[in-house]
Amino acid sequence: MKPIGHFEVGGLRLRANPARDACFRLVQNDSEMHEYEGSHPLARRETVHRHMSNEITSLDIAAQCLAEFPDAPWELRLELARQCWDEARHVSALARRLAELGGAKGEFPISAFEWNVTCALDDLPGRAGRAGRRRTHPGNRFATVQPRGCWNRRLRHRARDSRRCRRDRTLAGSTDSGVAKPPWTTTIGWLRSPAPSCSAE
Repeated sequence: MKPIGHFEVGGLRLRANPARDACFRLVQNDSEMHEYEGSHPLARRETVHRHMSNEITSLDIAAQCLAEFPDAPWELRLELARQCWDEARHVSALARRLAELGGAKGEFPISAFEWNVTCALDDLPGRAGRAGRRRTHPGNRFATVQPRGCWNRRLRHRARDSRRCRRDRTLAGSTDSGVAKPPWTTTIGWLRSPAPSCSAE
């Protein structure tokens, strides 16, 4: 496996970008990302595409932790593996929705800011304390920091949701408010309404 190096920006040592299919264009500055007003016909497609890219990045971070910290406690490694599985489901669901909207992977620029910062850290506790938080990155306007330990809660939450979804999968389509639905249905539910077809500008 080819090692993933580092690069420096403004005195910050960051992890080099993860591998992506040739169709994707990875950018390092938030100003290079495409954004559209909510009423724009491309807004929904770009939002789905960005979420899909973010889920791929989350999967990469969890998988990289598994690869780089083989001596981590088994329970933690198991939760990381479950997170990989969970993120893969999210990617699949978003990719299907993107196709339904007439979009395609690589249609818009993507970033890997989360990966660049999180995987630059050399220890697992450091990564666990920072993953899932918004970063201050050169050119990235999102600088709000979430509480330390957020990722630990995310891991437990996702593992619980995964087990609950497996248990209740036959009831997931029920309209009964007491039935737990898959965690991604709420996140992308608003994206399910039809959108006019168009091509990226």
